[in-house]
Parts: sequence; C-alpha cells; structure tokens
Amino acid sequence: MRFAREMNGSWTSWSQQPSAYRDAFRVVADAVHDATPDASMLWSPAYGAGYPFVRADGAVDGSGPRVAGQLDTNDDGTFDASDDPHAPYYPGDSAVDWVGLSIYHFGRVQNFGENIVPEAGDLAARLDETYGYDARADRPDPLYETYAEGRDQPMAIETGALFNPGDTTAETSGDDLGEPELAIKRAWWRQVFSTGTLTDHPRIQAIAWLEKKRKEAEVDGQTVDWRATHTPELASAFLRDARTAGLTTGPVTRVLDQEAGNEATAQYRENGPDIGDHMGWIIGCAVLALGLFAFSGIAGRYITSWRYPNEHDSRDQRLDFLRGWTIAAVVVTHIELSGPYSFITLNAIGGITGAEMFVLLFCVVLGMVYPTGIRRLGEWATAVGAFRRARKQYLTALGVVVVVYLIGMLPLVSAKAITTFTDRGTGANGDAASGQVYDLYSNVARLVDYRPRGTRSSSCCCSGWARGSSTSWACSSCCRCSCRR
Repeated sequence: MRFAREMNGSWTSWSQQPSAYRDAFRVVADAVHDATPDASMLWSPAYGAGYPFVRADGAVDGSGPRVAGQLDTNDDGTFDASDDPHAPYYPGDSAVDWVGLSIYHFGRVQNFGENIVPEAGDLAARLDETYGYDARADRPDPLYETYAEGRDQPMAIETGALFNPGDTTAETSGDDLGEPELAIKRAWWRQVFSTGTLTDHPRIQAIAWLEKKRKEAEVDGQTVDWRATHTPELASAFLRDARTAGLTTGPVTRVLDQEAGNEATAQYRENGPDIGDHMGWIIGCAVLALGLFAFSGIAGRYITSWRYPNEHDSRDQRLDFLRGWTIAAVVVTHIELSGPYSFITLNAIGGITGAEMFVLLFCVVLGMVYPTGIRRLGEWATAVGAFRRARKQYLTALGVVVVVYLIGMLPLVSAKAITTFTDRGTGANGDAASGQVYDLYSNVARLVDYRPRGTRSSSCCCSGWARGSSTSWACSSCCRCSCRR
C-alpha cells in the first residue's frame, strides 16, 4: 500500500508537512499491519532534484502549515536546496516495509515537455542522485543507498517517459529507433530493463510504468502521453524488448476467478500425470459397491439373516444405508481429521464431497419410484410432483445461500468459514495449490451495482513482466496502482 506518495513535493495538499505526515503514515501502517501480515506499506517520495520545489509548476497550498524548522535539516536557518529531501518525511522502520521513488523522463531540465530522447545513463544518474542538481553540495545521499541498502528494504520505482503530441520540436536520434514517441519511450524503457540497472541496484524489486494520458502542469497544462502500450507499434516494441531483456510476461497478481475455484473444489488427488492407481481405486470401489448392492438382494431371498427386519417396507433400506454411509463420508472428509476412514474417503472413493454420491442415489431412487407413480397417478401428475419437489429443493438451497450471505454482512460476524474454500492440495494442481483460499461468493457484492458505467471497467488493469522471481514490472493505469512481487 503506497500511502500519500511524493510527500516531499509541492504539488499535493499533504506535502512538506513532515511531522503530520509521519504521524498519519504510522496510523495507516499500524492499521494495515494489524489487519493482515500479507500487506506491505510503501513509502515513496519524489526524486529530490529541484527540492524544495518552491517554483514548481502545479504547486498547491498545503492542508496544514509547512514548518520551516522541521524542514531545515542542516540547521542553517534556511529551507532551501541544501536540505535533505527525504529524511524529514521518513516514518520509521517499523512503519515502512518498502521504499519507493518517483522517477520520470519529462525531457531535459528547463525543457520539460519537449520530445527529447533520453541520454544513456539518465536513469542510473537519478538512482545515484546525480541528475539535475546545480551544485555537488546540494546533492543528498542516494535514496537507494540510504533506505533500500541501509535499512535492508526492497525498493519500488514508478516511472514513465513523456511524449508531448503538441510539441513540434521533436528530436530524432538518427538511428533505427523510429518515430519520436517510440524513440523516446524505448530509450527509457531499455534503461529500465537494463541488466546493469538491476545488477547495480539489486534491491529494486518492483517498477510501475505510468500508463496514462493526462495534463501536466510542467508542460503548461498540455495533455501529454505517458503510455507505453497504447499503439500496436509501441506495444510490440515493448514486448520485444522485454523478452530480449530476459523477462517473462504474465500477470503480477494471480486472478482467482470462478473457473479456478471450481477446479479447486473438484477434489481428487492427482500425483503427476499418471492417475491410473487412484482411478483404479475409485472404479474398483464403485464396482464392488454396486456388486454388493445387487448381491444382497439376491442373497436375501435365500438367506434369512441377509434380510432387513421389515423386509416388506416400501422403502429400499439398502438405499437408506448407502445414504447414511455417504453422509458419514461427507462429515469425515470436511472435518479434515487424518485417519484410515478419511484416507478411504479422500483417495479411494470418487464422491469424496458427497455430491456425486447423492446424485447417484437420486437417480437410482427416481428410477425406482417414477414407474410406480405413473401407474398410480399417470405421467402428467407424476411429472408435476417431481418438478415441485425439485423446485422446493432448489429454492431451499438458494435460500441457504442468500441467508449465509446476509449473515456475513452483519457487524462483528465473520462468515468466511462457510463463504470461502481452502484448497487442501486435493485438486488438479495438487500440493502446489495447498492453502490457497477461494471465495465461494466471488463478485457477489457487484450484484447490487446495476448498470455499471463502462468507463469504469478498465480503470485499473495491471499486467506485469518479471525477471525470474525477484522483480515485478507493472503498467499502472489511471488509478496509478503499483504491483509488487
């Protein structure tokens, strides 16, 4: 979670109020850390050249006073470029899990908005805190060295390269980089993808590209384009360079859709591609059960001890016995206690959740009672009766689903135990998916969002490119989401 980014700038209402900012960050961090161990807090200032940005375009009034005494880090009585642009705002190691930095190619210094191809080493110069400073004395220690290396924290970068469609002074490089927009953005993303960049800065573990077209104050309010994939030419070049750099493409975060959940809930153990042994067990047990079922009826005609005490009852008590056994199998399977019986229900019986067994029993019973009903009542009346019974069962199941959902909406009530499914490694993905939690009510909250606006459907779409398992790359959309490993 990146809270109140670029707090050292002058273009946000929360900027340059270090004491209030640190307090607010800690409050949010405590809440996030208390809620879940799976969320991380990202502290992300802006690149320091030009600090304190008193003449920056787009500067706004702060939500509170900017106290010079808190910002004068060198105690010379003046808040100016010689003061540290990062240290006053750092909330502390206990609140920060990741450090971040906003680094953009706007063009050349004093030429913001001109379509200028980045020079080699521009990104590295920013990471080393040497780009854009008037004097060596004004340069702070690199944020990467002080906070990522110095505090042993992973680092994330938000970046992008500006293209101004309204600029007529576009510089071309003279090589094979192509049209100005491609030349500018490819020169920048090649530095981002550079093996040297990641080798020299190994703690960089996530980079988000600003995938948006918007107005920028630094370009006199003109609309500029930061996107790297909005044309087929750009997208193809981006993908080609990403693969050349050794990156593998794919989503940054796994999407657990309904199909994935359905596959996981189909519980059967699959140890590698060969499932012959398990299927053999299942088929063998099914054949044995059907054989015993049929044999018991035949044997009961000749062996008295094989008969039920009330043998002339209209109900076939063998079915009641099988149904009772299935219910016991369902209970044993779902309480997940290890033992010989659970081993049989999980590994040797096809209907391990009970659903398959009940469907089988239903079909058998229907085949037994339907002909009798036709003889007594006729086809139409029997069919109507079966339909009414099916409707009652369907509405009952639907009512249970709705009641469970409504109970989960009550304050102080958690229904996660029955509205989620935890993969025990018995699905198609085996032990690799063990522990994954699937939402059985996926997207149900959207049922009340009638007629969603189409413009919202693509408002936040992350895709990613990763080098091995150590670095994530994301295109952040108009909501400017950042994706982490």
